[in-house]
Amino acid sequence: MITIPNLKKFEIDVDKFADSLGLDVALVVKKLSFDIFADVVVGTPVDTGRAMNNWVISIGSPSRDVTDVGGSSASIAASKEGTAVGKLAEVKPFDTVWISNNLPYIGFLEEGTSKQAPKGWVEKAIQNNLRQLARFAL
Repeated sequence: MITIPNLKKFEIDVDKFADSLGLDVALVVKKLSFDIFADVVVGTPVDTGRAMNNWVISIGSPSRDVTDVGGSSASIAASKEGTAVGKLAEVKPFDTVWISNNLPYIGFLEEGTSKQAPKGWVEKAIQNNLRQLARFAL
């Protein structure tokens, strides 16, 4: 599992950022969650499409779902983004948003076993979006 280091500090930073711009905390969480999710889905290496199709957004607790369905990158990405928008509409301030993939080999893909994606593509998606948030928060 990949986690955000120092989650409490991250929560405080998001709250301060939202307050400084007069934004709803839930709106900031929705936008950040969607951007990370989209980057992770699009960055997933695709052979059968199964790894890409197993990314799930859930609220409150991680999903345990696994699907055997694959497909093309474009159709999966569009479907996943549409589902994410619907799910994120339910987010309330200070909800925990989970982005998960329960395939047994997703960790190996993150470690760089595919030539289609660099090692650490999930971590990079998270860090890039957090840096972008930090730039706006300053």
